Amino acid sequence: MFSTGAAGGLLQSGYIAVRADEGQAGPVARSIISFRQDGKILVMTGMFPAVSSNRARAFVDMTAGHDSGVAILNDSNRAAEVRLTIFDSFGNAVQPSATVTLQPQVQTAQLVSQLFPRLPGGFRGIMEINSPVPVQLMTVGSRLRAVSST
Repeated sequence: MFSTGAAGGLLQSGYIAVRADEGQAGPVARSIISFRQDGKILVMTGMFPAVSSNRARAFVDMTAGHDSGVAILNDSNRAAEVRLTIFDSFGNAVQPSATVTLQPQVQTAQLVSQLFPRLPGGFRGIMEINSPVPVQLMTVGSRLRAVSST
């Protein structure tokens, strides 16, 4: 088990890479991440193994206090220029694409509202990422209203 806490209330971000020796079956890593404040769960998500890809899609939900988040990992030895595009439920691009450049062995995590600040509240759709260098994508859901953990 790997566990970390935020010292002094500061947000910590990062990733861990676990790889098997060549020719061996790889380990399977899973995690549950939660943030509690005053005994209430504010954010909780689960993570499962991701595969590097040049193209991936993720569901985006901006309804009823939700804000989707996205984490992108470049675990290669080359810089990756990642293009993110938002599509509505009919497949139409709704805003100009955003570009995130990731140096080798670097990750970033942002809310969709940070990447696309003009995206209207109540929006539901798809975010597509494209990159000439394969990257890993993970989505994180958040809800801005606290729920009791008991």
